[in-house]
Amino acid sequence: MKLVDTILVATDLGPVCDNILNTAVSLAKTYDSKILLLHVIPERVYQWVVDGPGIPELEKRIHDSRRYIRARDVPDVEVMIGRGSPASTICETAISRNADLIVLSSRSSSGVGSLGLGTTADRVIQKATIPVWLVRPGDTDIPPRNILCPVDGSDASRRALKNAHHLARRFRAKLTVLHVLEPTYSVYSTVVLPNAAGDSWCIAPQTKSFDEFLKDWDFHDSSWILKTRNGKPHEQIMAEIAESGIDLLVIGTVGKTGVTRFFIGSVTQKISRKMPCPILTMKARDLITLRLDVDLQSLEEHLSRGQELLDNGFPTEAVREFDHCLVLNPTLASAWEGKSLAYEHLGDTFEAKQAKRNARRIRERLN
Repeated sequence: MKLVDTILVATDLGPVCDNILNTAVSLAKTYDSKILLLHVIPERVYQWVVDGPGIPELEKRIHDSRRYIRARDVPDVEVMIGRGSPASTICETAISRNADLIVLSSRSSSGVGSLGLGTTADRVIQKATIPVWLVRPGDTDIPPRNILCPVDGSDASRRALKNAHHLARRFRAKLTVLHVLEPTYSVYSTVVLPNAAGDSWCIAPQTKSFDEFLKDWDFHDSSWILKTRNGKPHEQIMAEIAESGIDLLVIGTVGKTGVTRFFIGSVTQKISRKMPCPILTMKARDLITLRLDVDLQSLEEHLSRGQELLDNGFPTEAVREFDHCLVLNPTLASAWEGKSLAYEHLGDTFEAKQAKRNARRIRERLN
């Protein structure tokens, strides 16, 4: 079972290359992933590179990068040299090769002395349909220890929180879930509720909506904290990053608009152009994609996969695996115990108690 099968690493093969390679290596080792190492030659310089000694030198550098990765115990590495618009080629390759994640530097090597987001990285965020992990030149915080996930109640922020939670569990990191209560213009207060004090008329619905958003969320086995801040979303997120020592921001790139929602897409753009820390952007696809292997035959395999699914935050799928075990052996106490834990994660206390009771009775008979 692989959760992140292929990581596309886009590199300009310049001085900051090692930073993104180290991030990709850490992720690939964690998820047993394949790395696809891609360098794109811009169309405007392609002929010049071909006519000169450029191609052999680029091939040498990209194969040096492959050796660098393999030397760090990631054996499955493929290299590619493309041609065209860097951002478009990166996104098209990610689709054609069914990549789960794009990792790239926030700036090209030519902009290494600058802060913020480079042109290629900015365009990749806009175009990519899969998650994008942006690494700053000089970043060494791998794996992350303090993850921040701002949410606004949208589907994009729900996806971001799902993946941030998984990463926090996998890396044993602290997860901060942040909701920014955004004041509205005072003119709306007088129009909607003339006697309202300040922005209280719009803050209360935001708070209620946030509580509804989180009420069914399962934060089992996680170190997490919930925070609320007042003000402009991008400013408050930046402040939280600075104050809490955040080393990974996980954020959706499409959100909701309106008085009670901040537009998380524009917020992402404002923050990414400052690059206060590494950023993982989420859009239409999860980083963590469940791919189950071919049919399993043995009871032990179903039991092991059920536990693995449970450990990785897939309780519904885990229940199915434990049920397979119980078809093969209805008196397998460990399968009943696994079902009990899975149902606890799903919030189904009745089924959890039933499964736990069955496991206890079986163990009592065996003793």
